[in-house]
Amino acid sequence: MIAAILISYVAVMFVFLRKQTIKYEQTNPEQALPLSVLIPFRGSVSELSGLLNDLNNQDYPLENVEVLIINDSEQPLHLATKSFRFSLQIIDSLARKGKKAAIDLGVSTAKNEHILSLDADVRLKATHLSGFSQAFAAGNDVVVGVLHYNELPKNFSNYFEYYEYYGMQAVTQASVLFGNSLLCSGANLGFTKATYVKTRAIRTDFELESGDDMFLLQAAKKLKLKIFLASGQSSSALLNYQTNLQAVLAQRIRWGAKSVVYKDVSVIAFTLLVAAAVWLQVWVLGALLLGVINGLELFLLFAKITIDFLLVCKHASVVGQRPAFRVDVVLAYPFITAYLSLRALVGKTTWKNRSINR
Repeated sequence: MIAAILISYVAVMFVFLRKQTIKYEQTNPEQALPLSVLIPFRGSVSELSGLLNDLNNQDYPLENVEVLIINDSEQPLHLATKSFRFSLQIIDSLARKGKKAAIDLGVSTAKNEHILSLDADVRLKATHLSGFSQAFAAGNDVVVGVLHYNELPKNFSNYFEYYEYYGMQAVTQASVLFGNSLLCSGANLGFTKATYVKTRAIRTDFELESGDDMFLLQAAKKLKLKIFLASGQSSSALLNYQTNLQAVLAQRIRWGAKSVVYKDVSVIAFTLLVAAAVWLQVWVLGALLLGVINGLELFLLFAKITIDFLLVCKHASVVGQRPAFRVDVVLAYPFITAYLSLRALVGKTTWKNRSINR
C-alpha cells in the first residue's frame, strides 16, 4: 500500500512535470480589449498604492481599463490624489463580508465584459494586462494567472512558502495545459462577466467567505467552459511572503478548510493523493530514523523528494528565477503539511482578523 501510493504520486507529478517542459505559445493577435480590474481590499494602503502604480505603468492603452477597488473594511478608503491613466472607482461597502462578497459586488458594478481579479498586495510587470487581453481575445472564458514571489526566500518561513507554493503553481499550470484544471488563485485570475453569471447560478458555496477562485473554477469545468493559462513570463503577479510562520500556517489552514466542500472529483482525488503521500513520507522518514525502513521505501522517499524539487525548479524557471532550497525545510515540509491537514479539519484558526470555524 505504501509503495503503491508513493509510486502513484511520483507518476502523476512526473506527468505534470513533463507537460510543463512542452513549450506553449499564445499565437493570438494582440488586441487591447476593454478590461475591468477588480481589487478586493482590506489591508495596507501602501501595498495597494504599489499595485495601482504598476497598473498605471502598463504597456497597454489604459483608456480601455477601469479599476474597481471594493473596500471590504469598516472604514472608508482614502487614497492620495493622483492622476491615473485608467478610470478608478472606489466602492466602500463597509460590510466586512469577505472577499467573495466583494468580488460579487465588483462584477455587478463592472462595465466591461472581460474581468481581471487581483489581490491588493500583488505587484505586476508592465506586460500583465496585455497577456490577459490576448487570452481573452482567443475566446477563453477563464484565464488562470501565474504567481511567484518578488524575491528569493531569506528565512525558514520564506523557504517553506516558496517550496510549497511553487510546487502548487507548477501543478496549476500543468493541469490547465492538460485541460483538467485543478488549482487557481484569485490573486491573479481572469474571467468574463458572462462566465461569472453562469457559474454563480450553479454554485452553492456563498455561505463561505472565501473560495471565490476555486469554486468559480470548478463550476466553469462543470459547465465545460474554456479555461486557459496566461503567459507565465508576461502575466505572472508578484507576491510578498507572509510576515512569519504563524501567518503562513493560518493561511494554509484556511485553504484546507474550504477544500472539504469541493465537489470536483479530479480535485478531490488529487487532494487525497497528495495528503496520503505526505503522511506516508512522514512515516517513511520516521522509519528511517528508527532504522526499520526497506530499500524500496527508501527509494520511493528519494523519488518523491526529487520530483517535488524538480516541480519547484520548473516553476522558478518559468518565472525567470533561480531555484532556492534549504535542506531543513525540505525535511520539515511533510511534518508541517501533515499537521496542517489535521488542523484544516478540526479546531479554529484566525486569518486577517476573521475567525474560521469548521
